[in-house]
Amino acid sequence: DRLSRRIRRYYQLQCRSFLRYCEAYLLPAAAEACRTALEASQPIPKFRAELTYRVTYNEGGLWSLYTQSRESGPGGRTVLLRRGDTWDLASGYPVALSAFFPRRSGWKRRLLDAAEAEIQQQEQAGAALYHEGIRRLLRRHFNPQNYYLTPEGLAIFYPMYAIAPAAEGIPVFTVPYGRSGPAQVLRRLGGGHVQDGPGGVHLLIPQYFLPLQEAPYGFQKFPAYRTLFHMYPSLPNLICFLARRLMHESGQNVLNGILY
Repeated sequence: DRLSRRIRRYYQLQCRSFLRYCEAYLLPAAAEACRTALEASQPIPKFRAELTYRVTYNEGGLWSLYTQSRESGPGGRTVLLRRGDTWDLASGYPVALSAFFPRRSGWKRRLLDAAEAEIQQQEQAGAALYHEGIRRLLRRHFNPQNYYLTPEGLAIFYPMYAIAPAAEGIPVFTVPYGRSGPAQVLRRLGGGHVQDGPGGVHLLIPQYFLPLQEAPYGFQKFPAYRTLFHMYPSLPNLICFLARRLMHESGQNVLNGILY
């Protein structure tokens, strides 16, 4: 269909860009190194470049994965480059990291604190080694696009060499789903998601995380949904009703109070 073609074209373009990069930069460098080795009667150096992917989450209408390129050359030096993507399969567009947290929740600080705590645990256990001034490095190199979903939680990662030596590869920190962390999608609900998050059940409208109790008023805060609200005044209440019905059928009584 149209949505799958859009996503497929995106990754086809990514593959073509990687091939062009190999042809324009890696191949000439490898050819020059081979000529130099032949002239000096030395062994031919080995070069390798590959682009792989891994699907990490595919539930609730969300599809999450990461692509990773690996370049290796003489001397055993390896360079890894990872990119994470999370797609809303209903719209065919990527989902922003902030969409998994309530509004004004300080989600960036929450993620940085979780990463710093995990780093301290790893260093105390002798399982990993990071650069000095890790708090400053975490803030400096944080990129909200560097994330993907897993069944265990939301995973954020940092570029190779950014916060740790090469031996650590690409550092990944997983923040478990829960009331104080990112919300986990339970079931789709007509263009949005019902989630378990801080304060009970939340309705995730694409790109926005709104508590169900605030939906009739929260809709009016964004231009696109404000227009819909004026055209169809009962739309927010209808969504709330459907969400309550969904929770009733699933046997989860998590709504507080009566919703309009």
